[in-house]
Amino acid sequence: MGVAHYFTGRLCKRGHLSPRYTANKNCVECNRLWNLEQAETQRKYSRRWYLKNKALNNQRSKAYAKANPDRVAAMGAWTSARRRGADLHPDFASSTEVLDATVPFYAEARRLTAETGKRYVVDHVVALVAGGAHHPDNLQILSAYENAKKAVEVDIPLAKSLREQGLLPTTPELEDLDYDEQECAEIEAAQQQQGERL
Repeated sequence: MGVAHYFTGRLCKRGHLSPRYTANKNCVECNRLWNLEQAETQRKYSRRWYLKNKALNNQRSKAYAKANPDRVAAMGAWTSARRRGADLHPDFASSTEVLDATVPFYAEARRLTAETGKRYVVDHVVALVAGGAHHPDNLQILSAYENAKKAVEVDIPLAKSLREQGLLPTTPELEDLDYDEQECAEIEAAQQQQGERL
């Protein structure tokens, strides 16, 4: 049927009142706790494997990135969004669903960049620093210049205002986001030069 969990309403042998996995009938809470206990062991094992197989891993990563540039861009953006405090939106059950929903934006930005020679980026309509979500409804495609200009004129002032009103927590990264008109002009000039080289 494709259902991942079911609920019996009975306690598991360790006393958890939790759903069970359809595939193996194990308690979801027992599985979560076991994974927490094993996390450090798994990290050490993964690190040893990575160091032992570094060349092979790098080769595979490069091949994957070359074959899936849009998905890799979406993964990088989702990782960056999480570092900046974005949470998994209730519309999505997993990070994989976020990626599946956002990859088309990165594909379109790459296509526009290739066609025009001008760099296009995926932008959050309401910036993450202003409380926006990393969700397809909050994404748009802008040139890098328009994106930098929007940050100067809209995103940073809005985020600072919300923080001053106590509606958003204060974060040190706001100080790193200040652009000025000169910077925006430099970005535009660099893009035009890049476009002429393409």
